[in-house]
Amino acid sequence: MNKETIIAQFEEVLQKDNFKEIQAEVSNIRASFRKITDAIRKEALDAFKAEGGEEANFEASKDEQDEKYDRLIAFFNEKKAAYQAAREAEQQQREEERKKREAEQKVRLQEQQAVIEELTAFVQEGDVSTAGFQRFKDIQSKWNTTGRINTPEGKEQLSKYSHQVDLYFHQRNLAKEMQGIEQQRNMSAKQEIISKIEGLLGEENMNEVADAMKKLQAEWKTIGQVAWDKKDEVYSQFRQLSDQVYEKIQVFFDEKRVQTQENLNKKLDLIERTKNLVAEDCTTHEQWEAKTKDVMALQEEWKTIGFSNDNEITWQTFRATCDIFFEKKKEYYGDLDKFRQDNKNHKIELCEKAEAVRFDTDWARTSNYLVQLQKEWKKVGPAQRNEEHKLWERFRLACDTFFQAKKVHFDSMDTEQSANLQAKNDLIERLKVFEPSGDGNDFDTLDTFTKEWKAIGFVPLTDKDRLQKEYNSILDQKYNAARKLRNESGKSFRNTPRSENTRVYRGNNNNSGGGKEDALRERIERKAQEIAQYENNLGFLTSASKKESPIITDLKSKLQKLKDELKGLEDSLKAATRPAPVVATPATEEVTTNTEENSNNADETVAEA
Repeated sequence: MNKETIIAQFEEVLQKDNFKEIQAEVSNIRASFRKITDAIRKEALDAFKAEGGEEANFEASKDEQDEKYDRLIAFFNEKKAAYQAAREAEQQQREEERKKREAEQKVRLQEQQAVIEELTAFVQEGDVSTAGFQRFKDIQSKWNTTGRINTPEGKEQLSKYSHQVDLYFHQRNLAKEMQGIEQQRNMSAKQEIISKIEGLLGEENMNEVADAMKKLQAEWKTIGQVAWDKKDEVYSQFRQLSDQVYEKIQVFFDEKRVQTQENLNKKLDLIERTKNLVAEDCTTHEQWEAKTKDVMALQEEWKTIGFSNDNEITWQTFRATCDIFFEKKKEYYGDLDKFRQDNKNHKIELCEKAEAVRFDTDWARTSNYLVQLQKEWKKVGPAQRNEEHKLWERFRLACDTFFQAKKVHFDSMDTEQSANLQAKNDLIERLKVFEPSGDGNDFDTLDTFTKEWKAIGFVPLTDKDRLQKEYNSILDQKYNAARKLRNESGKSFRNTPRSENTRVYRGNNNNSGGGKEDALRERIERKAQEIAQYENNLGFLTSASKKESPIITDLKSKLQKLKDELKGLEDSLKAATRPAPVVATPATEEVTTNTEENSNNADETVAEA
């Protein structure tokens, strides 16, 4: 795999809509590209050192592919930022909705508390009359409007309410000895049923009306006696309204029976038309194709017809008639040996093409190539029955050989990175327990940790920044502790090992001049990244459009402005790093040495990044 292939794969991946899928694939792409660039850099560094150059002075060059890769990375980061912004907006919306629900629940709890207080006062009154029962129903209605609240406070409110309801019904049950009250309750219940039956007269769905009538009749039977002088009157109302509803139900089902008979007639007509088509002979491919369209049209027409009498019998008859047609068609094409021989030759050719690349390691290109071959295979008609399966097994084996090797390759990369992750975590733990002794060997020991850290290979991209930040933080702590012990022992800064001076510069950056230069370098780096992002976006837009749109013009203007700003920052850095007049003091040599060492180490840091 080379840079061009990886970049092509990168461009293809960035066109996808699913960012999670993009992110997963980009991780592998970056690892692959880094592996190639590292190998190229190492080769260049080795050549540079062979010519007598110092590694600290080595600066790797970038080619066109590297720059294109950087633009793609910038575009990916832009998509990532947009995706994260959308996620954050979604999370914020959910949080707002949660707060809204909590506010609503608070109001409902207050409403429930008011209902409970009203119900408690009502129960204490002990009113079990008919009017009192209606008042209780009104209180119940108020409670029901508040809804159920699935919180500890809501459950406590429900418990209080249920307790008062139980008390009320206890009182009422005691009052059932009064027959007049019981009869009145029964009258109300029966009148409610009569009212519901009357409401059914206006409904259109007769299936639901029939079910509702059965339930209301069953409920009527469970209600006790009413007052004797009202018995006949209320039953007469119930009977008359029930008869009216059942009359409507009867009319509906009569009409339904007529419709099912009409559907049956339509299906019998379709069967007859299908039989006539089957009876006609076809002698050419064109005739069979035309007749097939006619039969399939009849099948679609069948689907538009609703349920009918003898539904299963008619369906079986229609299906059997269609089967006769397609069997005849099958017999006709079964005699076309040349057609199947051509298909066989075509599939053999596809097998040979797949077999030719089954051991290829150009994963992206070969994957796309095999997918195209698979699509082409689907378009080819069948070969002879005794050869079709063998050809398919041969073709599938070639494809499976490649895709299995591809899976093994990328699985091994994941395993190596996981092992490196564990190694770096173990090194961090060892660094944590290391305590400087102040004997002069502390800085050598810390240098050994750094060398071991750099020797460990790549880790998963999601863990890289976190690990590096944690390692640098702990390493700085250990350097500071070692320096403190050295100072306490009375040793001078001039005797500090080179590695410590380098670490002090990288970790704390107490030098005022170095801080200004570092700030400028950081601004330059951010500005360069911004320029790369604009150039990447501009490259995509110009490749997609032949004419320059207002958007492209605006991007070019902004890009030029950024380049002018970058030039100004670079000029400022040159002015800041211009050598100052040397003052003849004893500390001059020491300061100059530290600055030189820090510059070298800064270059090493950039190379690491």
